[in-house]
Amino acid sequence: MADHMAGRVLNGRYEIQNVLGGGGMAIVYRARDRVLNRMVAVKVLRDQYAGDPLFQQRFTREAQAAGALAHPNIVSVYDVGQDGALPYIVMEYVPGNTLRDLIEQKGPLPVAQAIEIGAGILAALEYAHRNGLIHRDIKPSNVLIMPQGMIKVVDFGIAKGAGDLSLTSAGTALGTAAYLSPEQARGEGALVQSDLYAAGVTLYEMLTCRTPFASDSDVGLAYKHINEAPPPLRQFNPAVPPQLEAIIMRALAKNPQARFGSAAEMEAALRNYAAFGAQRTAAVPMVPPPVTTMRPTPVVVPIPPPRPAPARVEIYRGSGNSSALTWVLGGVALLLLLGGALVVLNGLGPLGAGSATPTARVGTFVPPTTRPTGVLPTFTPPPPPSTLTLPPSATAAPSATAAPSATTAPAPSATPVVLALVPDLTSRTLADAQGAVTPLRLRIVVTRQENDLNHPVDTIITQDPAPGTPISPGGVINVVISKGPEQIVMPSVINTDGRTAQQFLASDAFHFHVTVQSEPSSAVPSGVVTRQEPGAGQPVLMGASITIWISTGPPVVPTAPPTPEPPTPEPPTASPAPAPPAKPSPTPVPPTDPTATPAAPLLVRVPNVIGAEPSAAGTQIATVGLQAVVRDSVRRNQIRDLPKSVKSGQVARTEPAVGSQAVQGSIVNLSVLSDK
Repeated sequence: MADHMAGRVLNGRYEIQNVLGGGGMAIVYRARDRVLNRMVAVKVLRDQYAGDPLFQQRFTREAQAAGALAHPNIVSVYDVGQDGALPYIVMEYVPGNTLRDLIEQKGPLPVAQAIEIGAGILAALEYAHRNGLIHRDIKPSNVLIMPQGMIKVVDFGIAKGAGDLSLTSAGTALGTAAYLSPEQARGEGALVQSDLYAAGVTLYEMLTCRTPFASDSDVGLAYKHINEAPPPLRQFNPAVPPQLEAIIMRALAKNPQARFGSAAEMEAALRNYAAFGAQRTAAVPMVPPPVTTMRPTPVVVPIPPPRPAPARVEIYRGSGNSSALTWVLGGVALLLLLGGALVVLNGLGPLGAGSATPTARVGTFVPPTTRPTGVLPTFTPPPPPSTLTLPPSATAAPSATAAPSATTAPAPSATPVVLALVPDLTSRTLADAQGAVTPLRLRIVVTRQENDLNHPVDTIITQDPAPGTPISPGGVINVVISKGPEQIVMPSVINTDGRTAQQFLASDAFHFHVTVQSEPSSAVPSGVVTRQEPGAGQPVLMGASITIWISTGPPVVPTAPPTPEPPTPEPPTASPAPAPPAKPSPTPVPPTDPTATPAAPLLVRVPNVIGAEPSAAGTQIATVGLQAVVRDSVRRNQIRDLPKSVKSGQVARTEPAVGSQAVQGSIVNLSVLSDK
């Protein structure tokens, strides 16, 4: 197929050059977009599937699914069409290798590199999941690694929405067997956690050069995914830290509910390890236990004895979300924990001595909301008498006159617990926050670091508990620290519609502050971007300031209207007769010829400046009446048939191309070779 596709031009626009890769359903080619003069990737169905309606439906759905996503870690879809009976998808061209190639070339990847790649995959999945799409086929061959290290997720051919059951029938599993989640292997619907399982398998393979399960058949692999526990990762690579192994093994849990709740949660766990995994206090993620529903238990409230008795401590069990209190009967001090934790005990009974057990009655405990220290809790009136066991009259509560004698030791007063209010730590540096909480006897624990546009590096983004929350001395405040704006690769918007380019650069994927300037151009149509700063491929911070120039069309050269010649005076006669005064006539207008054609613009050829220094190239281009502008830098592998004599810093490409004709006075964009 490569032979008969090379050189073919799809719909007169996309010129196929060579094969980039392929899968079971389609082949991906590198091609040149003749209209926008840029490299693209074109995906076409294999011949045996081109006429199959089911595969055409999957192919179309891939274009629709990926075309709706705009994220730095997801390959962009530019166009979709059909040339005769051959459907195709035009995508962003990503120079580099697949993750599969990287694993085969380098063996087990370093821990830091595996974490960075895994976090990029999870960032792409989180964006897709939030837009209602589940990928269902995450694997190393569907992950591209750019030369700058940026990762791109591709192939949404079997992606589906969370509620979409089309193309999936009972007992049918779509995906790659080695990365299939247990629920997919059983033929059940794919979940968000199904993608996290596949991401866990991919991380496992990055660190061990093998998948958790191996079999001679897809059926055997499916059986192992469903029934067998994955071998410990450190069995094959002892250099992997236990904290990282725990994260990956949690992603490989058989029960989807035992995995991470979202791709963002799993990404945070990876990045948390990357920042603090070497510390001895790093938290190892645990598999949450199954959730059980507890029936509320009624509270048993004892009636105090009628006469002084030895101190007795009763501990009661609350129901539902009621607060649990421990209080001392018979005049012992009451300790009230404002804002304390819920204490739930399984046992019920006296902890002190005493032979007589007071008769109990059933009621509902109402925790006090606000009361001064030392005031005993109150209880609601008991339910209707039919549900109560009334005490005998002999145990009635003592009257107010039955106070102890003067020789009785007075009851001690309640000891108050001094609580601190959590200060507002957001936007502070970690050192500043430590200074604010130390006098309050509180501690700060950094849970993770993440990129943030609105908070400078090393400042606090969020905190838990929130400001103003009462907290006991020695309490912990969990904070998230900012790593500043994320560094990304500058995309190219040259030769795209100006308004579309502005919306794309200002979208949530980049948050760029876009400045628009206008300039005339004979080579670029009006309303289309001619150049940008920074140039495509350069590293920039998310939210940075970007400038784009939009063409206003060819420069307008004003032409002065011809000046009418004055009429030639007639020679005077011998006896001139007096003439009447002449009436003023309107300014004569030169006649226009409707059949006349405007003068054709002067065309000149773009000189060959490949390999020249930019300044020398500009001088040479100016000699033919053109203007040279350095637009961007490119790498050697981005230009086909580039002479080896061209060195870094020299001109590697011109637009328009060398030898082509351009209107005199128009701009020639120069691309300079960069080996960085």
